[in-house]
Amino acid sequence: MESPRTPSNERRNLYNNWVHRAILCCKFGVMDKLEKYFLWHGRTVATYPKFFIFLSIAITILCGMGLFGFYEEFEMTALWVPKGATFRDNSEWVDEHFPKQLRLSQVIFKADNILDPKVLHEMYKFRRKVENINHNGLKWKDVCLKIPVVKQPKCFDPSKFSLFDYFFGKRRKRNAEEEDDECSDVKLPDLSAFSFAELAEIKLRMETEGFTPELADDVSRKFYPQPYCDFIKNAPTVCAEESILELWAFDGMFEEEVFKDLTERDILDAVNNRNKSGLLMIEKNFKNLLGEVSYNSSGHIVGAKVSSMTWIGMVNLTALNLFGSVQRGEMVDKYTYDFEGEMMKVTTDRSEADEGVETFVIIARMFFEALQNQAFKDAGMLLVGYLIVFIYVILMIGKFNFVQQRFFLSFGGMLGVIMGIIVCYGLCSVLGFFYSPAHTVMPFLLLGIGIDDMFVIV
Repeated sequence: MESPRTPSNERRNLYNNWVHRAILCCKFGVMDKLEKYFLWHGRTVATYPKFFIFLSIAITILCGMGLFGFYEEFEMTALWVPKGATFRDNSEWVDEHFPKQLRLSQVIFKADNILDPKVLHEMYKFRRKVENINHNGLKWKDVCLKIPVVKQPKCFDPSKFSLFDYFFGKRRKRNAEEEDDECSDVKLPDLSAFSFAELAEIKLRMETEGFTPELADDVSRKFYPQPYCDFIKNAPTVCAEESILELWAFDGMFEEEVFKDLTERDILDAVNNRNKSGLLMIEKNFKNLLGEVSYNSSGHIVGAKVSSMTWIGMVNLTALNLFGSVQRGEMVDKYTYDFEGEMMKVTTDRSEADEGVETFVIIARMFFEALQNQAFKDAGMLLVGYLIVFIYVILMIGKFNFVQQRFFLSFGGMLGVIMGIIVCYGLCSVLGFFYSPAHTVMPFLLLGIGIDDMFVIV
């Protein structure tokens, strides 16, 4: 049984019919206009082909000039955080006013047994190669983070200092022959504020224990600010680094003879029983620098397959302020950047390396260099892809004869795609848009769209 016709149903049907007619009018009207436009456009181009060829080339060249402003963005904050965001503003302010100064470079060594004398000697030679780098007069000591060596100051030698003479006799003057750079600006402290017993205890500890980190800490509290500050100011420094080789350094220095004479027993004894760095004269846990460690039944280390060596460089802030940063994404001065480039060549050179030792290198500038040049990283694959599509188009729209072959038509279609890429990239560069790793798919995407349109038109 049909539903009764009510005024409300009639109005609804009338409204729906009116909307439907309006949509159809818009649809066919737009399609009609587009068809007429493309008909006119095709006739015009066919009538004046030379003019439109020249116009297309001119527009491509004009837009292509925008590529002078082309740049890749690989700074993480700029890639993922929009402009105006609080986090991005704060991050940029911190980078501008407090740039990161430390630059970490690391090499991981892998062998059947890192704790073998030959392997440790190989690690020492590797370290020496880095230390001997000379790039335009710059050496590692010029770009590294320098740390004072915690050792007994030469001008505070207890064997040459008599408390009895200080309190009850004449103070002994240093001769010019005894003068040392480390002590040139250090004045003997006024010890009158201290008791004879306190000073005698420190002198005894220095003679019996040596200048240990614990004693250095006590001296820093008793003789602060002077002469402790002078000691630190004039103390010898070493470049900050970390490796298991520190166990065999002495007084802030390495000697090759020590590594040549090492035995496996000496190495295992040092790794299991010593925890003092002979380079920095401080205590540290060297077991953390070993990987894939082997233990015996008593829990002692008997071998390891992996170890690391770390160098810590420092950005030259003066050069950074004068010449600016030479790397986008991370603030680094020209001199440090160039030295790290030479460091990359030296550390990745395996021509003289022992075949039984593998090395895995990461220099500070390598990370952002890996993000650079993404626009041309797949250039080879892009050319191969375009060549394959070019051959495919010739085979699909042409035939194997001189009349119906479509070589030039295919070439024209491919050329149109390439011109479109130039125009798009140029316009985006002029408008200030940056290129990122996410855009590497664009040439392939434009190729697919352009070839599809060519098939439709043909």
